[in-house]
Amino acid sequence: MAVLVRDEAAWRGLVADNPLGDVATDGSKHFVVFCSEPHDPAALPPAVPPEQLVARPRELHVWCPQGVRDGLLMNALGRRPPAPVTTFRNWNTVAKLGAMLDDAASG
Repeated sequence: MAVLVRDEAAWRGLVADNPLGDVATDGSKHFVVFCSEPHDPAALPPAVPPEQLVARPRELHVWCPQGVRDGLLMNALGRRPPAPVTTFRNWNTVAKLGAMLDDAASG
């Protein structure tokens, strides 16, 4: 079984540099796709508004205002994953894990 890992510094950087922070108004519909290795930007599916995609070397930020089930972009990424191993979490989960890091550091 494959496992994706991000260290504390990478996670904190991910939370601090939210490229969809001004657009994604609902954390349950903002997704981060974590990739096991850098993806090929040319192979990514296009985002059709109102959906948005911001690609980082090993993460993709995806805004799906209709949700993951009805999101064309997330469905396309599921059919053709951008890396050999991927997983995704919504922004609410990403932020909660970041807060847990803060709690652990202050505890």
